[in-house]
Amino acid sequence: MDDFNTALIREKIDVNAQGKPLPGSPDGKVVIRSNRISLKLDDGSRSERIVIRSQNMHSTLRIAARTMWEFYRNGFIADRTVPMDWADLWNGLQYNYERDFNPNRWCAIYQDGKVVFRTNPSAVVDIIERCALASLENYDHTLRVTEKAFDKIGTPVHIEHASVVAATINDNGEELRCGIILRSGGKDTVFNFFVRGGQLQSRVTQTFEIAAGLLEAVNLCRIVRSLQEKVSDPAHKNHAEVMQLRAATGRLMSLDKTVSVFNETFDVSYIPERPVFFSSPTIKENSLWIKIR
Repeated sequence: MDDFNTALIREKIDVNAQGKPLPGSPDGKVVIRSNRISLKLDDGSRSERIVIRSQNMHSTLRIAARTMWEFYRNGFIADRTVPMDWADLWNGLQYNYERDFNPNRWCAIYQDGKVVFRTNPSAVVDIIERCALASLENYDHTLRVTEKAFDKIGTPVHIEHASVVAATINDNGEELRCGIILRSGGKDTVFNFFVRGGQLQSRVTQTFEIAAGLLEAVNLCRIVRSLQEKVSDPAHKNHAEVMQLRAATGRLMSLDKTVSVFNETFDVSYIPERPVFFSSPTIKENSLWIKIR
């Protein structure tokens, strides 16, 4: 395997029943909001497809990092005498901030179209991923195949799909390019970073981790700014929000250190310059105040 390519997709799928109600949906409609990444594990003679869906982008990328690390180290997931413990992997990737302040987090993992782990069941997503396996190079076509699959089981549906690319990772064997697309204020902003040095395997797995950290930091900065405005009011006495602000700041500082180590390990260049997402705590008027650099 001398190259690697994939993309993280943010998508919304509206599945509307055209007659018979959908399973678990009395109103005949299922809305799926998801971050999705498809990984082709390939050794040149055979391949395996792992699809990861999750509530947030950074969790999706971190599971992808561990999946690729497992493949590079121990070979195909399907060949394991002892099956992958996906639940243990998922739980191990939930940092304290995520556990404490994101109760809605979820994840689903598919191996060659078959669900191998999920925190929330979804019969509709299971059918979509089975259909996706038959049309790997055309995910949009998958949804038309899914409509036909529902027709065959006597539950006709109409599917509407909207998606945007959130990140791309491409390694040509010598250099890795990661592009991150951010949506803010109704506009898309893009930055790229290039990674040289080390072996492809280490570039890919660690870049997944760093892309996850950058996207998590973007989200945390929004949360920090919102909480700053609230707790800066002298009359504000919501202890839970103060605690969340402290936790978010600590998490940002940890992410900052992780990115710095990555930049020291590899030859990394950013175009445009590396975004400044991270925070450092200062004290202002005897209350917690976090200054975004």
